[in-house]
Amino acid sequence: MILTITTVLKANEHAKKEIKNMNRRLKKLFLNLLTTMPGDFGVLLRAKYYQKYVGNYVLIRQGVIISHPEKLKVGKSVNINRDTVIRAKYGVEIGDYTMISWRVNLLSQNHNHRLNGVPFRFQGYSGDKVVIGKNCWIGCNVSILSGVKIGDNCVIGASSVITKDIPDNSVVVGVNKIIKTKAKQYSQTPPELTQFNPSPQIT
Repeated sequence: MILTITTVLKANEHAKKEIKNMNRRLKKLFLNLLTTMPGDFGVLLRAKYYQKYVGNYVLIRQGVIISHPEKLKVGKSVNINRDTVIRAKYGVEIGDYTMISWRVNLLSQNHNHRLNGVPFRFQGYSGDKVVIGKNCWIGCNVSILSGVKIGDNCVIGASSVITKDIPDNSVVVGVNKIIKTKAKQYSQTPPELTQFNPSPQIT
């Protein structure tokens, strides 16, 4: 009798683990489909799925990977273009009207690597929030690393690597190199969009 009860309990535990694993696989499959869904339907689907974390009129293009979306905060009328990676474990904020071009990396986390004799993969993560201000243009292949704060009205040139804070109204290329400070922009708020149109592409 005791053996039978033990066997049943073990079977139940095994069933629970299998159900948990199945749910995990189904969620992964759904997120893969959500990420790769092409066209306007994909944009609309992603806007609906991430609506708790993003403002109105946000376009999330095909191939965008977002981890820890609960730590993501995106303003209104933001464009996030194809194959961008957002690692939001320690928080990522993107201000209104900002454009994120192709293959941009927003990385709030980084691998620890200071322990000698311990493989990097076993040293865990550390990080800090990434903040991008309002009305910024982040060019293609840009990487913005943990703890960086980019001010309003900034342009970050293609393939730049940003490792430190950037003040408002800056034009940046390369590794944190500010080449120009622009005049202050948007003294008035631009008119709101009257309808959601996912078709325009970022250039």
